[in-house]
Order: sequence, then C-alpha cells, then structure tokens
Amino acid sequence: MQRGSAVLAVSPIRALHQEVRFIFVQLLISYQLASVDTKVSEQRLALREQLSVNA
Repeated sequence: MQRGSAVLAVSPIRALHQEVRFIFVQLLISYQLASVDTKVSEQRLALREQLSVNA
C-alpha cells in the first residue's frame, strides 16, 4: 500500500456485504416513501370527495 493513501484494505466478501446492505436500505427507504405517498394521495382523494359532497 502506498504511503498517505486513503485506501483501506477491505475483504471482497465484506465489501460485497456492505454493497448489498446499502442497496437493501435504499430499497426499504424507497418502499416507505412510496407507501407514505400513497397514503397522502388517498387522504387527498377522500377530502376532495368530502368537500364535493358538502358543496
């Protein structure tokens, strides 16, 4: 390894594990955001229907 290098020696298995974990977390976050977006859309639709009935 070169002096002053910021490269860390990481085993290929550990690097692969970190990559898989990162992808899993990204997918989980995307799923949760999509779930929240769907709930908000459903609430907006319900409010619109309620307002149109009351109008």
